[in-house]
Amino acid sequence: MPRRHCSGITALVLAASVSLLGCRTHRGGYSTEAEAISACVERQDCKALQLKDGVELTAAEKCWVDILRQRCNVYDRCILSCLLNGEARDIAGGCWHMCGYVFVGLRGTPYLCPSSPAPGWEKCQQQMIDESSP
Repeated sequence: MPRRHCSGITALVLAASVSLLGCRTHRGGYSTEAEAISACVERQDCKALQLKDGVELTAAEKCWVDILRQRCNVYDRCILSCLLNGEARDIAGGCWHMCGYVFVGLRGTPYLCPSSPAPGWEKCQQQMIDESSP
């Protein structure tokens, strides 16, 4: 086999090995369920999420932004990003529908993150009801 061909194959094998190894330690592939759950519930960085220019939040949406920033898990971050970007306003369920299923990788397969309401959600839910009432 020509020398150039061997080095090309070696480079390809090395690249494939690095990408597979990288998946194991990255969000795409936790090795235990405990690690996957931890990745789902651990506090994310929500400080970087800012209101997009031109987006005006309702009082209820502002309430949700405040509450979700406090806990800021993987679900909260998805919903916050959606609200602050003014997305999903024409979709039933809005940002909660868009972020309803968040997955991480567990040994190469999708793992559905557990979800639970953010503490204080009742206040924001009531605000939404009040805003929609005539």
